[in-house]
Amino acid sequence: MGEDYVSDATRRIRDAKRRVLLTTLTIAHDHRTDDRSEALVWAARRGVEVSVAADVFTYADAAGTFVPTGYRTKAWRKSDTLASKLIREGVRFTWLWREKGLPWRRRTHT
Repeated sequence: MGEDYVSDATRRIRDAKRRVLLTTLTIAHDHRTDDRSEALVWAARRGVEVSVAADVFTYADAAGTFVPTGYRTKAWRKSDTLASKLIREGVRFTWLWREKGLPWRRRTHT
């Protein structure tokens, strides 16, 4: 993940007055993105409409739809925890294409 992209996005989220719309292929919960995640939370707390949409294939296990819960990766669990936190804080969060049976519909990507 490009450091410049993350810092620029974080600055823009902090400066937002009305709304933040973020669509991302990956949603990571680590030291490189903590400031961006906190900026999303603070924007929602100050009344900015915040919507985040993240690709369900963030960590190649389709958000748990292909493998049993016990086999989900650590990275996926951290991303899902982050998504839950954002939702609790008032962010509208959507996993893109989170549904069962994607491979049987001949869809292996979003």
